[in-house]
Amino acid sequence: MKTIEKYMMTLINGLTEGTFKIKMLSAFQLSVISSPFFIIWEKITDWTISNHVYILIVISTIILDWGFGTWKHIKKKTFEFRANARGLITKTFLTFGAGILFEELHYIVHEADFLVVTLTIITRLIVFLYPASSAFKNIYVLSGEKFPPKAWMDKLNSFSENLNLKEFDTIKND
Repeated sequence: MKTIEKYMMTLINGLTEGTFKIKMLSAFQLSVISSPFFIIWEKITDWTISNHVYILIVISTIILDWGFGTWKHIKKKTFEFRANARGLITKTFLTFGAGILFEELHYIVHEADFLVVTLTIITRLIVFLYPASSAFKNIYVLSGEKFPPKAWMDKLNSFSENLNLKEFDTIKND
């Protein structure tokens, strides 16, 4: 690791203290070394900007789930700080990890328009419903199993089992 640090410092010093030739060589080497990181950063930034509403929805869902779960465990007298923190960290990392993997899947099949639209809807629903279904279950327990309605809870459970979007279709075809 020391060798890499020393090499990078040599390049940076070459930019500020070297001859014109050394400055140009140092600038070229630094740009070659750093360009992959900036390309990746640009892609992440572009995706983040174009999907900021989706990101905010998932983050707020995790926070709401955590809040309702904390309330439920305090009410049931089963609250433990360490378990609560571990659960929040685990749910956050699992949700974002799955979200990243699913978004990568969209990129791989990006040429199949119909498949991309279907996968985008289903995988984003999966990412959202992981914390949301937990939040709904917490609300259901806190309300004495009165809210949300049992029919909604049944639809969530059914979707979790079969990924069938028709679980949420309210129009019945004869």
